[in-house]
Amino acid sequence: MTLSTASELANVTVQTYISRERHPEQFRLCELKGVYDGMTDTGKAILRDGLDEIFLP
Repeated sequence: MTLSTASELANVTVQTYISRERHPEQFRLCELKGVYDGMTDTGKAILRDGLDEIFLP
């Protein structure tokens, strides 16, 4: 996924999306949901696995 596409899905500017990638704790749930909805099934699975590692150790 390109930065342009991800930022559109998150409904933020490209610069804001880049900032969020550098500081992921600043992502808002609605932004993550937008990006998640635009991912392929494989991408969704990878993101879910990463979140599980954080919240379900």
